[in-house]
Amino acid sequence: MLSREKVEAVLFKMGMPANVKGFGYIVDCVLILEEDSKIKTTYLYFKVAQQNGTTGQRVERAIRHAFDIVRSCRGDYDVVNHYIGFINCANSPSLSMLTMKIREEALEVPEPKPEKKEENVITGITEDRLLELMRQAYTEFWADMIIRLKK
Repeated sequence: MLSREKVEAVLFKMGMPANVKGFGYIVDCVLILEEDSKIKTTYLYFKVAQQNGTTGQRVERAIRHAFDIVRSCRGDYDVVNHYIGFINCANSPSLSMLTMKIREEALEVPEPKPEKKEENVITGITEDRLLELMRQAYTEFWADMIIRLKK
C-alpha cells in the first residue's frame, strides 16, 4: 500500500512545486489508482473533485498544468523521464505510469547488507622489523635534510 508521503516525495523529487493545486490532486489520483487500477480517468477526476470540493474539469486542468510544469525546464529531467516520461504527455498515461513506478519501488525489497567480519591481516612484518624500517627511514630523511641545508 502506498502512502501519501511516498507519493509526495516522488513529486518533490521530480521538481513539482507543492503550491500547485495539481500536486494534491495527483497524490489523490495515485492513491485511488493504487486501490483500483482499472478506474476510468473521467470517474477518477470526479472522485478527486468530490474529495476536494471542486469540479472534474478543474481537477483535469490542474493535473495537466502540474505535469506541464515538471516536463518544462523546471523539473529534473532524469527523474521526470523515469516516473512519467516525455513521450505520451496526456494525464491518464502519466498518472498510470507514475502509479506503476511508485508501486514497483515500494515492492522492491532492499538487499540486506552483509555484516562486516573482522579480518586479521597478516603482513609478515614483525614489530622489530617495522621499528628497524622506521629508524632507517628517519635516518635517511634527516641525512637528506642536512645535505639540502648545506647547499
